[in-house]
Parts: sequence; structure tokens; C-alpha cells
Amino acid sequence: MLLVMTLVSQSEGQVMPVTLNAGFRMPSWFDLKSLDVDGPEDGDGIKKARDGIHHLIEEEVKNGIPHERIMLGGFSQGGALALYSTFTHTKTLAGVVGLSCWLPLREEFPQVSTKCYFIL
Repeated sequence: MLLVMTLVSQSEGQVMPVTLNAGFRMPSWFDLKSLDVDGPEDGDGIKKARDGIHHLIEEEVKNGIPHERIMLGGFSQGGALALYSTFTHTKTLAGVVGLSCWLPLREEFPQVSTKCYFIL
């Protein structure tokens, strides 16, 4: 079986102040407020970035690529966003790769789809 996937690449977020780095402006998908596992998170920023990724996915679907052929991935903050975007999407995607990342907003997290393959 030949597996064809579409690569959607957006290597970094927008330039914004990052609280964890003393407000220094840098490329970031969302604000990082703490390294503590129970520390505050930028819920609005995470969801806004997720919405942008979901929009990119839907653009690929409009171009003829089915959801089950789309896979997300990322490193560090990008990996965290890839996990969150995959797990909160209404359709089952091909999978997600998250490298050196974490699961943001884990307390309000929905049930994870069992139809998606995960490489963490």
C-alpha cells in the first residue's frame, strides 16, 4: 500500500513577547508563562494557534487531501501545538508526531481518538 501524505509546513509562530523569557519578543506559537507542570498556561493563545492549524488542515481538505491522510508534527512548542491540534480536531487525522514536547491544557482535554496513531 502506498501512503501519500501532504506536508504543511509553518516552521514557527508569530513574533510575540514571551513571559518566560522576561517578555522578550521572539517567534512563538503562544505565550509560555511557566515551566512548572502545574503552572499557568496561555489558554487563549494555545486555542488561537490551534485554530490556525485547523484552518490549514481544512485548506488541504479543500485541495482534495482527506483528513485521514493528514499528519501533524512538531518539536518543543510546535510539538505541543501539534498534539493539542490533533487531539481537538473534529475529524480523525493520520497521526501526530510530538518531539520533546508536552500536552498543553491537559486538565480540560477531551477524550483522545483511538483511531489515530501516535508517535511520542
